[in-house]
Amino acid sequence: MCKKRTFFIERKIAMVKRIDVALEQTEYSALLEMANDDLRNPSDQLRHILRLEIERRLDNKGNHKTNQEEK
Repeated sequence: MCKKRTFFIERKIAMVKRIDVALEQTEYSALLEMANDDLRNPSDQLRHILRLEIERRLDNKGNHKTNQEEK
């Protein structure tokens, strides 16, 4: 009798959440200019800015914890 082997492949499923962001005209103009400079569409540029800020804050939290442990 032959035994069957079952293999499970774990996949990470990315969930996408949409949000609406209200911008003043000057903010939107600045976003369009930044997007144009970086050759991105405004939605991708906003996502890029958000990711950079999240990364910066996570790095700062890690540095803050490290500094407290050294004291």
